This record gives sequence, structure tokens and C-alpha cells, in this order.
Amino acid sequence: MIIGGILVGSFGNKVAIKKCIKQGMIITGIGLLTVSLLMHLVASNVMSYTMFLSLFLPVFFLSAVGNMWLNIPFSTGIVRSVEPHVRGRVLSIIGTLSAGLMPISFILAGMVLEFSGLSMLVLLSCLFASIPFYVFLFGKRVNILMESLN
Repeated sequence: MIIGGILVGSFGNKVAIKKCIKQGMIITGIGLLTVSLLMHLVASNVMSYTMFLSLFLPVFFLSAVGNMWLNIPFSTGIVRSVEPHVRGRVLSIIGTLSAGLMPISFILAGMVLEFSGLSMLVLLSCLFASIPFYVFLFGKRVNILMESLN
């Protein structure tokens, strides 16, 4: 993630926020789906653990770079789009929602692990993560906001 942050920071204002966010979402989504597939293959003994690690580490690295390619421009876009006098409130609400929903995700993850395996948990996580990806990639109101940021 440090390398991803350095890469994104080195481009600065050379690349549009909307383009970075969309590319980051695509890279992260493909990386998460690939990790899910790899975990399923190793859990079902189709792939050896050595082969899993040799494929998992580069895919996870690319996914981390994609995550930084997504998160840094996204945070920049939020800061640019919110009026300065309410910015602290908006950012604190986002932080509170993120932190407040973590225990719920832990409970749901525990229930999925109880009744199925780790590969199913990762697959469901990828599917749930694809919902905001879809909204950001194809949502009309989101695209209008993204166009106004550049």
C-alpha cells in the first residue's frame, strides 16, 4: 500500500479524479475476485499452497496499488465537493459509519464462516463490494459530481 500511495502521489494533478477512481475500482475488483478464486482453488485442494502463494502475493500487491489508486482520489474528491464549513461534519459522519458498521461485518462474517468456508466469505465480500463499484461506475448522479471535480 505504501508503494501504491507513492505511485498515486507522484502523478498528482496529472490524471483526472474520475479516471483514477474508475481505474482503481476495476483493478481492486479484479484483484479481489482473483483472490477469491485462488482461495477457493486452494481450499478445494485443486491448487497447492506453494502455487497459491506465488499467485496470491502479486495479485494482492496489484490489488493494494489499485486500492490506493481508488482511495486517495476518492478522499480528494470528497474534500473538494464538500463546503468547507461542513467538511468536518461530513468526514466525521463517514468515519463514524465506517467504524460503526465494522462490528456488523464481523458478526456476518462469523455467521458465513460458521456455515461455509473462507472462500465463500471472500466471494460474498467481493459481491457486496461490487455494489458500490457499480454505483460509482454507472450512477448518473455520481458521474455528474465526478465531472464537476476535474
